[in-house]
Amino acid sequence: MSKLIETERKPLREEKRLETARVIKEVALRLFTERGFEATTTKEIAELAGVAHGTVFLVAPTKEGLFVTVLEEKLREVFAERTKSLPKRSVMAQLLHVFDALFDFFAKEPRRSRVLVKGMMLSADPTARALNEAHARDFLAYVHGLVERGKTRGEIAENARSDVAAESVFALYLYSVVAFLNESEPDRRALGVAFKARLEALFRGIAADRER
Repeated sequence: MSKLIETERKPLREEKRLETARVIKEVALRLFTERGFEATTTKEIAELAGVAHGTVFLVAPTKEGLFVTVLEEKLREVFAERTKSLPKRSVMAQLLHVFDALFDFFAKEPRRSRVLVKGMMLSADPTARALNEAHARDFLAYVHGLVERGKTRGEIAENARSDVAAESVFALYLYSVVAFLNESEPDRRALGVAFKARLEALFRGIAADRER
């Protein structure tokens, strides 16, 4: 009987843990967005979430790690939602469709986005680094898949390296976002125009002969 009770308690404890983490991340996202990274404290997050201060660090070991966790999660949601309405035409159109939403995300709160990009790319925080690696790995796999399907349609040259193409697209994405956020007055329209031009140049090199 005691083993049965313990078995029933485990799912309940897990559900409670997940719900607590959800509330902490929800409150953290709101405060980070409203006040900015520097002005937000983990103590405030704990108070508004209704948990002990130490509980916040069960989500991430540092404030920076928590910040990257909640923002990267939101970025993934934006990405997942946009891929649901992916155009059936060219790989180029599909990528521009996805990147358009990602660029809107970064442009909405440039100051917040600067902290996110810095946290993902340069942080020593283990949580932030792990999220960056997972983000890059999943993104590369997604673009690789798009390029491979482009080959089956005869749109991309059969001898084109899909892995190299994916890495090049990802590099253009990072370069474009960093360049955009480094501007004193980031221009969202200019970001889209510049990225499209770079992407077109890349795809001219891997297009099938009939597409050139």
